[in-house]
Amino acid sequence: MAGDPYRCDNQRRSRTTLGRVGTLRVRLTVAVAVLSAAGLTAGGALLVRAVETTVVRAIEDQSRAELHVIEGQVAGGVPAGAIRATTSGRMVRFVRPDGSRVTQWDGLGPPPLPLLPPRFPPPGAAEPPPPPLAFPPPRPSPSGPRPVPVPAFALPPPGTRADVAFATAHPGLWSVVDMPLMSPIDGPLRAFAISPLEDVLRSTQMLQRVLVVGVPVLVALLTLAAWWLVGRALRPVRIMTLSAAGIADATATDRLAVPPARDELSELAHTLNRMLDRLAEAARRQREFVSDASHELRSPIAATRAQLEVALAHPSRSDPPAVLRGVLAETTRLEVLVADLLALARLEENHALPHEELDLDDLVFEDAARTRAVAIDTHGVTAVKVRGDRKSLGHLVRNLLDNAARHAASRVAVSTYLDDDGAAVLLVDDDGPGIPEADRARVFERFTRLSSSRSRDDGGAGLGLALVRRVADQHGGTAGVERSPHGGARFEVRLPP
Repeated sequence: MAGDPYRCDNQRRSRTTLGRVGTLRVRLTVAVAVLSAAGLTAGGALLVRAVETTVVRAIEDQSRAELHVIEGQVAGGVPAGAIRATTSGRMVRFVRPDGSRVTQWDGLGPPPLPLLPPRFPPPGAAEPPPPPLAFPPPRPSPSGPRPVPVPAFALPPPGTRADVAFATAHPGLWSVVDMPLMSPIDGPLRAFAISPLEDVLRSTQMLQRVLVVGVPVLVALLTLAAWWLVGRALRPVRIMTLSAAGIADATATDRLAVPPARDELSELAHTLNRMLDRLAEAARRQREFVSDASHELRSPIAATRAQLEVALAHPSRSDPPAVLRGVLAETTRLEVLVADLLALARLEENHALPHEELDLDDLVFEDAARTRAVAIDTHGVTAVKVRGDRKSLGHLVRNLLDNAARHAASRVAVSTYLDDDGAAVLLVDDDGPGIPEADRARVFERFTRLSSSRSRDDGGAGLGLALVRRVADQHGGTAGVERSPHGGARFEVRLPP
């Protein structure tokens, strides 16, 4: 095709954009968009869950490690009320088997005040308001006084079990890890390490907000990239389609445009071009076959018509028996030619032939018994079994013997045997003029007659040896010709076992 088809395609692309709904490019792009959206959404949810689980598990591991340290202190005789949490932001609670709790500092606020006995107002008096709690001032730091931080979550009042129950009932806000202890001073206890999960929730919420915005943006980018990449990948296919639409028939010399990249599409283009070459070659051979067949069929028909016209134009000078013999000879030649053409056309169709086990020597003996101008010597024929189609192999033997008898001076010898590989070998020798070495491959082509056999009086049409080669090929064998020990030509056919 003239010009660069890949450059001209840019001009056609804008005109066909609106007509691509439902095309392979659209379907692939939609599939990428749906799959990427589903995959990224599921992946984002799993990421949030994995981050949250990993951080909470790390906090729980730290809580267990601290409880193990506390377990050693309690077992060493340290009172539970004197235990302090070693990590800021974590509460440690000790609960007795009766449900009462040992007072201790939780690490989240100022140290608790000692529990005072309750005051009961006199009968009939109003209950006085509780006195304000006096917290000790915070300890000064090197940089100056600093207020004690108060957590954002509202904690239950210290000194009760409500904080443990509240944290246990809200696992999404608190992490609770407990461990049984045995104190030589306080007796059996259960220690609770309670850690707020406010920072974890804040981090996961931030990650969720990022994913809510990032996933649609990423899906849009992937969709655009898929649209561009699929269009780029399918561009050679559309160009090959346009090239194929411009090829009118198998005889055209145009071929598909081959993409410059060496990939599967380039291999497909080369394969299709080779197929077009084979179709063009088959069309050429078919035209030659029809032309040659028409020429060969016209010759006996024209000869028959000429003899009949002469006999009718000059009845007094014609010999009716001679005319009838001439017409019969031309009719016989026409019959043989038509039979060979039908057999060759049937073999060209490449239909699977029935393969049965048969005796090649029987086929040779049957055909050698036919009357010919030269007697057939069959002393070299031995028993040989082959697998194939009896009718096709019969044509092969008949054409070889007819060809040898037509060119032999006085002798035709046939022999069969099995070679060392088990292949069946058929040899046909004659003492005729032989075949020059330069013409030995050409004699197996259709309608080929050498200079020594150009005369049509011998009945040859140049199809017999073409049938021999085609039958041998169809049975997986070979057919060749060489110099015969008798001075003429030796035709050799090898058939696999």
